[in-house]
Amino acid sequence: MGRFFNGILVQHGLTKRVTQAVFLYGVGCSTLLGLGVFYGEWTGLYVGLLAVVFGLILQTTWLGKKSTPFLSPAPMETAVNDGKS
Repeated sequence: MGRFFNGILVQHGLTKRVTQAVFLYGVGCSTLLGLGVFYGEWTGLYVGLLAVVFGLILQTTWLGKKSTPFLSPAPMETAVNDGKS
């Protein structure tokens, strides 16, 4: 989904919002990795995996929120019932 939202924003020339999403990914990963190092009680693999997943969730949420105005529902197709009986 993240790449889809990314494409929508790039298509509309809003690359600044994509950069913001990448920044959020970095901040989210760094925060959880820092917490993992600080506490040091959890296995590094699990902390790293959790950090990446958390960062991707932040990034995808941001991209989805920022690309929503450009997503419109598909127009209703009248091919099924075009008024002809």
